[in-house]
Amino acid sequence: MQQSLFRQSAIEHQKDRLHGEILLIPTFSHVFITLCVSAWIVAVIAWLVTSQYARKESVQGWLEPPNGVMKLFPQTTSGRIEQVLVTEGQQVTAGQTLVVIDGDRTLLGGTSLQTTLLEEYKNQQRILLTQLERSDIIDAISIQSAQSKLVAMEQDLTRLDTQISTLQKRQSLVSSRYDNYQSMRKSGLLSKADLEELLEQKLALQNQEQALQREKINLNNDINTNKNHLLTLPQNQLNQANQIKSQLSDLALKIAQLEGQSRHILKATRDGVVSNLQAQVGQQTNINTPLLSVVPRDSVIQAKLLIPVKAIGFIEQGQVIQIRYDAFPYQKFGLYQGTITSVSDSIILPNEVHFAPLNIQEPVYLVHATLESQWVSAYGKELSLKSGMTLSADVQLGERSLLEWIFEPLLSLRGRI
Repeated sequence: MQQSLFRQSAIEHQKDRLHGEILLIPTFSHVFITLCVSAWIVAVIAWLVTSQYARKESVQGWLEPPNGVMKLFPQTTSGRIEQVLVTEGQQVTAGQTLVVIDGDRTLLGGTSLQTTLLEEYKNQQRILLTQLERSDIIDAISIQSAQSKLVAMEQDLTRLDTQISTLQKRQSLVSSRYDNYQSMRKSGLLSKADLEELLEQKLALQNQEQALQREKINLNNDINTNKNHLLTLPQNQLNQANQIKSQLSDLALKIAQLEGQSRHILKATRDGVVSNLQAQVGQQTNINTPLLSVVPRDSVIQAKLLIPVKAIGFIEQGQVIQIRYDAFPYQKFGLYQGTITSVSDSIILPNEVHFAPLNIQEPVYLVHATLESQWVSAYGKELSLKSGMTLSADVQLGERSLLEWIFEPLLSLRGRI
């Protein structure tokens, strides 16, 4: 017979049931904890619903006056700085000479290329001026000669007319005599030889008249040609003079260009303050390297921001931005505010951004923003902001509740479905 692990009386006692249900009365501490947890859950839900989460984008930019900074470049491909007439920080006015550049080049023989060319151009100029002066005298002589020739030809024509008239009279007399001789020949009073001799005289006179008529025609043609020549001669002379003047004008232009290349003067195009002066006497110039900059005097500095295409959607005028200056670490000197004043309507490609102190790798929009302060407080001092300083700024791209932010994956998934 097997022995049970428990006593029989204990087993029998477990079979007995209580009459009715057990009622547990909660204590005050339990009720208080439950209410606190419920209130905390309600507060958390309300906070998630009412609190806003701002999505931000960090963008790059720099400081610059509203009218920009005027950078002065040498206009010659090569040259040597001869004079620097300003100093860093000096105030200048529009039209003031800043730098003088000598663009002369030296040949292998040691002579100056510009000087050699200039002497040659001026020599050609003197020759053409002499030709122009002589052409006036030659033109006057040519006209006078043509007029004299025309007068002589008209006199010759008058003499020819006189000769022809005299010859015609002689022909008339010989013809009359010939008629009489024919009558006398018929009457036997004149020999045949005499009649033939008179006929020869008559024919000779006719030949002479024809020759004179041909000479008269040729002379008339020469007179007409000479008259036409006299009419066109002034115009031809004017054309020749204009050609010489055109050559003189070309030479004057070449001389001016050569003198401009040999010495180039950089002038200020507006009032301002000299900045970033890199020009030094004796320095060789590079057409792609600015020699100095002119910053507008007493101008307000503003921020220029480059906003990527992906972040431009919610950018608008009047939006407040948080600025961090690279020259003043924000961990130590804090953030500064700015306000967006304008947003460009078209994108700028990386190769279209000129003179920006940033390396642009993607298309951007140019945004201008005013600064809340023109200086930075550091170590008890107010340090002025300078043009060209780089910065980064946080721009707000939109707001949503924390609850929407938590359930954003689910909401985006529902949108895809």
